[in-house]
Amino acid sequence: MEKNLRYLLIAIGVFLVFICFFWSEISDLWTGTNPDEVLNYDYGLITYNSKIELSFEEYYNLVVPDSEEFIEEYEDFRFALEIPELETIILEEEYLDYCESKKVEINFSNPKYNDFEFNYEDNKFNYKINLYNDLYYFSDNLKEQDCYYKYGAYGRFFEDPYNTNFIQLISEDFISLREKGFSDNEIVEIATLFVQSIPYGTDYTEINRFPYETLYEKEGNCYDKSIILAGILSNLGYEVYALLGDSEEEYHAIVGIACAEGNTIYNGKNICFIETTVFYPIASKSDIKVDEFIEVSPEGKMYQEVRYGKSLANKIDDKVREAEEIILEMDTLDVKLLEIEEEMCETDCLDCESEVDDIKYCDDAYEYNQLSRRYNDIIEDYNVLIDYYYEIYYDLEKDLFWNLELIER
Repeated sequence: MEKNLRYLLIAIGVFLVFICFFWSEISDLWTGTNPDEVLNYDYGLITYNSKIELSFEEYYNLVVPDSEEFIEEYEDFRFALEIPELETIILEEEYLDYCESKKVEINFSNPKYNDFEFNYEDNKFNYKINLYNDLYYFSDNLKEQDCYYKYGAYGRFFEDPYNTNFIQLISEDFISLREKGFSDNEIVEIATLFVQSIPYGTDYTEINRFPYETLYEKEGNCYDKSIILAGILSNLGYEVYALLGDSEEEYHAIVGIACAEGNTIYNGKNICFIETTVFYPIASKSDIKVDEFIEVSPEGKMYQEVRYGKSLANKIDDKVREAEEIILEMDTLDVKLLEIEEEMCETDCLDCESEVDDIKYCDDAYEYNQLSRRYNDIIEDYNVLIDYYYEIYYDLEKDLFWNLELIER
């Protein structure tokens, strides 16, 4: 009898140690805020008003740099239209799905407010949403656990019920624009611009963020932002995919939406690409080689271009080519200017090796003046090209609804 009692006490002791060691995990399963409550307490508001456009003269006076800085300015602009360098998602070896029952106790009494600004057509939009610390830290910790791998490493970011309800709430905010007279296709374009307005950045853990983290931190990489946009478009009733593949030797993510004239064909349907890292229209050309389609909503409506689709993408591509041609012309003029400078240095009217010009006579004055006039004529041509370039730049700003002004060039 005493022996049995001793075994029983040992078993109880082991059980208590187990409970103490795993108490945080066990308590998460039994306590916490119901994920549906996120829909009751989170709140987002979209407002918009008419935006003010600059005339070309006003714009030119604000942005034109010194000629020496011109090329650097152009390179910054080109970077704004290119895909930034991206981090590869870290894949865990063991995939567990126990996280469905994990809960967090959310204190709804102290929200943090974040807002996002972007332009669409003639309107400047502001989206303001309240967020809570508890759900942010829960999501931040969740991404580092081996959770939600039933649909693969990337698909898991669509599975957490808290974040799923959060995207539902955001979607309802954008769907409410129907009451303001916006069509669903316009809302697709507005939601795209909203996600593109979120600054680019990779998480400190180099693991992708859940949607709540992205909006809380006001920063996300290609996949972080694609999760949000794919969720919104799916809730709008469209056929939507998250697309993954190689792009210029980096692994990249974009959104795909069924459309009339797409970038690729999937299951016999046209799919338009949507880049989420920068402001660029739906169905813009992309060098991504898609090797994975994550079906967010494989059945649904087809997107029809309104103002931010393929036609605009083609127009912008044409303008970018014009700008590149101007840069080539300027490079040619630069070479000519250097050649003339060398000829001027060979006269006795200019001492190019001295920092101080102390020449008192000039036997080659005629030749020097001829070279000087040629030099100044080329400078005039150069300045005309700068004007032409900034007219293109100005048109691009307008075509992109002046969203480029919202990001650093």
